[in-house]
Amino acid sequence: MRWVVAGGALLLVSSCAVKSVTREDRIAMSTELSKRKAGEQVTEREMALADQDKTVICQEDTPVGSHIPRRRCRTMREIEEEKLKAQEHHQGGCSPGAGGTANPNPVPCTGG
Repeated sequence: MRWVVAGGALLLVSSCAVKSVTREDRIAMSTELSKRKAGEQVTEREMALADQDKTVICQEDTPVGSHIPRRRCRTMREIEEEKLKAQEHHQGGCSPGAGGTANPNPVPCTGG
């Protein structure tokens, strides 16, 4: 029990020293990331600190049905929005008029 109390006290003290991230911190991280060579690894912390609207990430992908890769450059915010849309589309799973599907509880379609 004594270790739990000591660990909790240490956690409380260390959390008081946490500095909030400012806009200047985010811009500085974005600037630092932009100076790196293409293909270098970026940590989760660096991605979280980067400015979502100013950090541009370029990726090469090969579209379905093609063998020719293409380069797409998007801001981190655009990438996040695309991920959310894809998740919503995937989780929605609605298919109007699809009777006899394997889904016993079909999700009703909403929107256009």
